[in-house]
Amino acid sequence: MGPAAAPIKADDQRFHFDPNKPRWLQVVWLLTQIFGLLGGLVLSVVSMLMYPMLLTGTGYAVVYLGPAAVGLLMSFLLIPRAWFPASMSGPVKFQVRLGIGLFGAAWFIGAFGIVNGYSTSSVVRDEPMVYRRTSTPSDPSHMSYYVGTRVWPSSRDVFEIVVRRPLYDSLDVPVTTLWHIPRQKLYAMPDDGLLRLAVGRGRLGVDWLQGVVGVARPTSRAGKQS
Repeated sequence: MGPAAAPIKADDQRFHFDPNKPRWLQVVWLLTQIFGLLGGLVLSVVSMLMYPMLLTGTGYAVVYLGPAAVGLLMSFLLIPRAWFPASMSGPVKFQVRLGIGLFGAAWFIGAFGIVNGYSTSSVVRDEPMVYRRTSTPSDPSHMSYYVGTRVWPSSRDVFEIVVRRPLYDSLDVPVTTLWHIPRQKLYAMPDDGLLRLAVGRGRLGVDWLQGVVGVARPTSRAGKQS
C-alpha cells in the first residue's frame, strides 16, 4: 500500500472533497452548481443568436439591466449570511452575490428570448435604411457588414443589422466609419432606401429579427460618404 494521504488542515483553502461524504454525491452537486452558473450564459447566447430581439435603448434597459438588478437584489434576500464561510470578507461576499445575481439574470434573459420567439409567426416589413458600415478587424477576411435601419415606426432610433457582403456592396446608402453616432446627428440623418426584413411577432410583445429578405426597391452602388 502507498503512503497515507496527508490530512487536510483546517485552514486549507484549496478545493477538496469531504472524505466523510460519498464522492459521487459531491461530484453531482459540483456539476449541478456549474450547470446552474454557466447554463444561463449558454441559454442567453442561444436566444440572442436564434431570436435577436428588436429593442430600443429603453427596451435594452428593461430586458437586460432590469433582470440583473433584480437578480442582485434577490441574492441579498434569499441567500443568508450563514451561507458564506466566516473567514470570507465583505467585499468577496458582495462579489459572490453579484455573480449569482448576474448568472440568474442570464437564465431569465435566455428563457425570455426563447419563449418570446420560438414558433411564432413572422411578417415581411420594409424598413428605412440610414447608413452602412463595416467592422475594423485586424484580419479583413473577418470583416462584418452592418446596415443601420429604423425598425420602429414611432422612433428615429436605429438598429444595426448584419448583412452579407454582396448585399452590402449593392446598397446606395451613405457609408460611415463611426461605430457610434451621436443621437442628435443620428436623428437628423435622412432615410435612404428600404430594407426588406422578415420580422417575428414575439408572443411576449417583443418583435425579433428573423432575417434579411433583400432590398425593397433596387439601389445602385454609389459609395456615398457621411
